[in-house]
Amino acid sequence: MTGPKPRPEVAAMHAYVPGEQPKDARLIKLNTNENNYLPSPRVLEAIASVGERSVARYPDPVCGALRESIAGTLGVDAAQVVMGNGSDEVLKMAAEAYVAPGGRVGYLWPTYSLYPVFVQKAAAVEVRLPWSIDGRSQEEALDAAPTDLALAYLTTPNPPFGLPPDLEAIRRFAEKRPETLVVSDEAYIAYGGESALALVKEGLPNVMITRTFSKSHSLAGMRVGFGVGSPEIAGVLNKVKDSYNLNVTAQAAAQAAWEDAEYTERTVGRIVASREQAAERLRGLGFTIPASAGNFLFAMRPDAPDLFRKFRENSVLVRWFDTPELRGGLRISIGTEEEMRVFLQVAEGLCSQ
Repeated sequence: MTGPKPRPEVAAMHAYVPGEQPKDARLIKLNTNENNYLPSPRVLEAIASVGERSVARYPDPVCGALRESIAGTLGVDAAQVVMGNGSDEVLKMAAEAYVAPGGRVGYLWPTYSLYPVFVQKAAAVEVRLPWSIDGRSQEEALDAAPTDLALAYLTTPNPPFGLPPDLEAIRRFAEKRPETLVVSDEAYIAYGGESALALVKEGLPNVMITRTFSKSHSLAGMRVGFGVGSPEIAGVLNKVKDSYNLNVTAQAAAQAAWEDAEYTERTVGRIVASREQAAERLRGLGFTIPASAGNFLFAMRPDAPDLFRKFRENSVLVRWFDTPELRGGLRISIGTEEEMRVFLQVAEGLCSQ
């Protein structure tokens, strides 16, 4: 007996590989771009206030209170907001709703390595728009992109280097491709870069943004994200989302975190300051580092693969990508001030050997 066979597209897929999730709490975790500071105290209060009756019932399927809060802050209508189980779900919904089998999906490359998985699941065609930090810029790659894309993911800022594409380049890209859904994936926008929300509010009908509570609000474990586009785009995505995709605790936690903007600004500010200090110190150790606008750095040295292993041996997790474009560098998430102190101490010891 051979058993059932998956769809050919799924059988051929290379699954997305997340960063290591260690069980040992003594390891310093700088490999998955979370916000390592604790969430706002209001979050724990909100979680504690979720009563037994709420847990026994289905959650609000449209996340009404959370959507209204997000919409009010961003200056849009709640009908323009769609909630997701992390922004990854919203990105996936965009492919499910707007890409037919054989359709073409474009994105700058290198970028977030989950996009190819969405393309393969949709039985679509991947269109990589190559760029590099010392060659063709993101703006040049966007201007040269084909015009027959069903969907484009434009990450702002773009990992793993952390460089944001210019907002005017995104505008040109969208205006020249009115039938392309242009998604500005803004997971790291709190740390730098210009948001394409301005284009949504101007009325460009084919642009939407996505954001997550994982990177700036310290809620990676809750899995909350959202998208903002025209009411038409949000309505289409709401057709394909799971009915109850955000549980009651996640909704309460996310609303509390969102509404404590002062707390978020403080932790984001601390991370940005640590990012700049770490970049300066690492450059002094012989690393080449682009000016990141995210909560991470991409630190390049010829011995990056060996350093990746040695950091792990010294209880520090960073990220190394075994791809031709990226194997010469390490992506380093910016942790708390104490975590970065230890990381830099380890780095100085390793680089002086």
